[in-house]
Amino acid sequence: MHEDPHIPPELARNLQGLYPETEPSQIAEARLFAAARSALARRRRRRVLWRLSPLAAAAAVGLAVLILPHRATPSTALNLSTGHRIDIRDAFILARAIESNAPPANGDLNHDGRVDGRDVDLLAAAAVRLSNPGAL
Repeated sequence: MHEDPHIPPELARNLQGLYPETEPSQIAEARLFAAARSALARRRRRRVLWRLSPLAAAAAVGLAVLILPHRATPSTALNLSTGHRIDIRDAFILARAIESNAPPANGDLNHDGRVDGRDVDLLAAAAVRLSNPGAL
């Protein structure tokens, strides 16, 4: 038994009589080792997950880029009005050209194979954008 200088010897003897030192049973020892092995296995699984999480995030971003439709921005070549920037007049001119069945060849801004109202909407959105309006 460990001797503590702060405990009187008689108290130490009485405590030793009440709580004798015992060897752990084989069952208790087996339970202890099983719990330790389980905890170690959980830590290993977590470590593997933490190492794989950046790869999973990169794969998710890659899939999002491939699956989600790309939002095209109008080019300065589609500046149909007389200004140096794309403005709402360009969207109006494109809409009129579509109505008259004479859309410009470079008017397919969303690259869906047609020059239509969606392209006009995209051009108008670029024209009225609050952050750097009319710029591409």
